[in-house]
Amino acid sequence: AMHFLLSFGLCACLALQFAAQPLLMRSFVSPAVLNSSFVAFGELLKLLACLCVLAMSGSWRSAFEDWTWRRGLQEAMLPATVYALQNLSSTVASRSLDGVTFNVLNQTKMLFTACFVLALHGKRQTPRQCTALLLIFLASAVTAV
Repeated sequence: AMHFLLSFGLCACLALQFAAQPLLMRSFVSPAVLNSSFVAFGELLKLLACLCVLAMSGSWRSAFEDWTWRRGLQEAMLPATVYALQNLSSTVASRSLDGVTFNVLNQTKMLFTACFVLALHGKRQTPRQCTALLLIFLASAVTAV
């Protein structure tokens, strides 16, 4: 029962965040702010948050134990570049589209993530995950029409 309540609560928080994002962007981010600067600052904040979580959880050493610049670039450069471009596109879209259309189209990031996981690690999705990805694709296609 507790697991269900936690899952439901986290899904509700995520839904609230998705619903509020376009409104908050329009309300609090000046049109004069460059999209590229906005995205770069957002990515920097995500990096800092991740590093803080690693440090506070005591996982810092184990996370970087076998890490090298070369391996990090090989595994992360292509997905990170595509995500940065998607975030830039999302920022432009959030300023131009209504909230529902923006949020549905924004979910296509999951499709790219699934493709990267398959291409880079050879890990296939479960039938349930493939169904969810198909539904996201169909919702995006219907919204785009």
